[in-house]
Amino acid sequence: MHYLYSDGGRARSGYAGTVNDCATRAIAIAAQKPYIAVYCKVNELVKQSAKSKIKSSSSSGGVYYETVNELLALLGGWQYVSCHQTGTDAFLASLPKGRLILCLREHVSTLIDGVVVDQFNPFESVGNRKMIYGYYIRQ
Repeated sequence: MHYLYSDGGRARSGYAGTVNDCATRAIAIAAQKPYIAVYCKVNELVKQSAKSKIKSSSSSGGVYYETVNELLALLGGWQYVSCHQTGTDAFLASLPKGRLILCLREHVSTLIDGVVVDQFNPFESVGNRKMIYGYYIRQ
């Protein structure tokens, strides 16, 4: 599996350090949007829905899949495909070409034309393959 390091534009946006911003990064990378724009939009959605949700997302502390769904619906053109497969090299190679946002167990990553683009490769350890619950693809 090929891998390319990217922080999604986080450092360029003036943010430092390591945080749990995988969904913010993945959306910025896959949707080709500035990190800061996605970061702000996530926080805006969280403020709008904070009173109605038990769990609250945060652009830098973890984004729940409900918030990812809301944001990608606003961006338009993204379709969710459920798959529930272990992220083996063979399965990843079978996924459609294009820009995919992968929904993994406790992580969101980007796959672009078969290349994992993220701060780390979640499929790196052969004995610890991440389960892919589904992915978003731009239509």
